[in-house]
Amino acid sequence: MSLLKIDDLKCHYMTDVNTVRAVDGISFEIEDGEILGIVGESGSGKTTVALGIMGLLPENTAISGEILYRGELISSLPESGMDRFRWKDIAIVFQNGLEVMNPVMKVGVQVTEPMKRHLDLSPDKARSKCADLFRTVGLDPKWMDLYPHQLSGGMRQRVLLAMALSCDPKLLILDEVTSALDAFTRKEIRDLLVDLQKKNGYTMLMISHDITFVSSVASRLVVMYSGRVVESGPVRDILVSPRHPYTRGLVHSTPDIFVYKDLWGIPGDVPAGDGFKGCPFSPRCTQKIDICTKASPVLMPAGGGREIACHRGGIAGLLEAKNLNFSYRLPDGEYLRAVDNVSLEVREGEVLAVVGQTGSGKSTLAHILANVIRPECGEVLFMDGDV
Repeated sequence: MSLLKIDDLKCHYMTDVNTVRAVDGISFEIEDGEILGIVGESGSGKTTVALGIMGLLPENTAISGEILYRGELISSLPESGMDRFRWKDIAIVFQNGLEVMNPVMKVGVQVTEPMKRHLDLSPDKARSKCADLFRTVGLDPKWMDLYPHQLSGGMRQRVLLAMALSCDPKLLILDEVTSALDAFTRKEIRDLLVDLQKKNGYTMLMISHDITFVSSVASRLVVMYSGRVVESGPVRDILVSPRHPYTRGLVHSTPDIFVYKDLWGIPGDVPAGDGFKGCPFSPRCTQKIDICTKASPVLMPAGGGREIACHRGGIAGLLEAKNLNFSYRLPDGEYLRAVDNVSLEVREGEVLAVVGQTGSGKSTLAHILANVIRPECGEVLFMDGDV
């Protein structure tokens, strides 16, 4: 049984002007001891998922679907019922500690509050455990008696992490925990999270737009766009061979991952409002077809533990050459093999460079691909049709 299961979750913010479909029918599971990462650009619905799990969405939110924790439905619980699970079973680490923390309470007092409420600890025992938690997250207990504004951004983030760990939760949700930190502190937090997971076996849900950070910790990724899951699967598979056009754009826009440092980017913006029909990524997609503007794709298994939501099954092949051979007959009757068993594939939206010294067969290959000359054997397919 999964520790957490989300089934067709929808979270729509109702405003006087329109309806914002922040989360629009997502499903995924987290196994006990797993680290799952959710990535996507700002506005894709990642934080709304976290707030939905915690039962902290505002009153103007229309919620449907199911959230199950260890098989128990928690998405329909009243506030009093949900309060039993917060901190003890599911805890969240928010981004931007200065806004989240109470500015007029010492940080040690804020960390001990959940322990007093949910574990029924005495003030002395709670303070003693708080000191231990500070050491666990790499802080000297002397900082317990300071106010949030007296700490650095990295220190406040560690305090929030200590607060989340205060009641020994089974599931830890981390929402953009490194977005406001410098590179050195970000690495420290990353190493701390990895160490905590190894020592204590925490199950983690990591939410971030920083695919580099998430992929360095998580074992599986969920890619969100406009409130929906467009691709999911093992981290390495998604980074090495992204199957959805949006995932490819994210990977290629990340210098730490895309070795060619050619920031392709993704032109355009996420559609807003509730009047949009079809695939939400279609206005920015390089391979859209008629159905993409009419119906939203369903997340489907794609083998190897991966799922993709695309009417074309993911990034579509545009041009494919198979086992091409061509020889020129010289004046003396000899034959010069110009193209020797060449195969290649160009997918939608890609740029493939063919390089080589003069006489290596580049132009001959180009002539074959353009159907200017016919190969001796092999075939060329364009959009699945024989050239």
